[in-house]
Amino acid sequence: MATISAHHVRSCLLSVAPEARERLLLQAGIHPRRVPRRADSRVHADAVARLFRGVQRHLNDEFLGFASEACAFGVFELLCDSLLRHRRLGAALAHVASFYSLTCPGVQAQWESQRGRLSFVLSDPTRDPAHFLAEYLLVIWHRVACWLIGAPITLQCTDFAHTKPAHSEELRIMFGRTRFGAADNAIEFDPSWAQQPILRSDAEMAAFLAAHPSNIMTIPGARPALESRIEHLLRQRRHYPTLAQLAAELSMHPMALYRELRSQGRSYQHIKDDMRREQAIRALRSGMSVEHVAEHVGYAEARSFSRAFKLWTGMSPRAFARHAS
Repeated sequence: MATISAHHVRSCLLSVAPEARERLLLQAGIHPRRVPRRADSRVHADAVARLFRGVQRHLNDEFLGFASEACAFGVFELLCDSLLRHRRLGAALAHVASFYSLTCPGVQAQWESQRGRLSFVLSDPTRDPAHFLAEYLLVIWHRVACWLIGAPITLQCTDFAHTKPAHSEELRIMFGRTRFGAADNAIEFDPSWAQQPILRSDAEMAAFLAAHPSNIMTIPGARPALESRIEHLLRQRRHYPTLAQLAAELSMHPMALYRELRSQGRSYQHIKDDMRREQAIRALRSGMSVEHVAEHVGYAEARSFSRAFKLWTGMSPRAFARHAS
């Protein structure tokens, strides 16, 4: 999934003081005054991942302020490092449940090996009014489980303790079959998956943690969505094709491609702008000059690039580079 519902952008900031929200959005490369309000609006997954991490650092809380007690920033990495000593997925998930229950009073976890069920209960659900943490924990541990064994785990069901939200279709796409108003928040899969061996090395874990949480935005090994397929094609070339050329590469009629993207609230121009923005952000953070970044992302003039970058993020390229350093 190349984009994420804007609901998650808004809800992850609920525990952040209003005066800090704009700064965190700017640092993530999200224009504070252009955060969409429509339920079906979407934001690029990489920018959302930067925002999540920025909020965690700002609050020094892996739970983003949504649990009764904070979980210090860095605990997730500590937990993940300890998973590699287990040989099988079930043992690793049992360790996850024990770790949370023993060290994080705000979140109680349980692993039921006979059912293939990993569940989480928030000790004070009122601290999580938009249910961000309840959903985030399930996303994290489904994706980490898939990554550990190198295969996409098909979920039999995903339970949520809260009532059906406006973004329920997003949750269905992320998890498959969903149920609301359950006793706890849980993912459940065929117990045979628990016998799969852990395949990852220490070096792979280090790379995984360095990319977190961008790497949990999609299910490892799953068929990529249309937008992700388009991004993959565009990354392979310096100059972007026309819509008609792109449609031909995707074996689609141009009008069918246009309509499919429009049905998702997107357009080819949106995708190109998102890709240029993400390329520019990575280049600016690496220390590349504004002039070279402009050329790198396909602008003939640095001035035109600077105008576009400010429209995308709310900051000039030079101001963003200063904030990112």
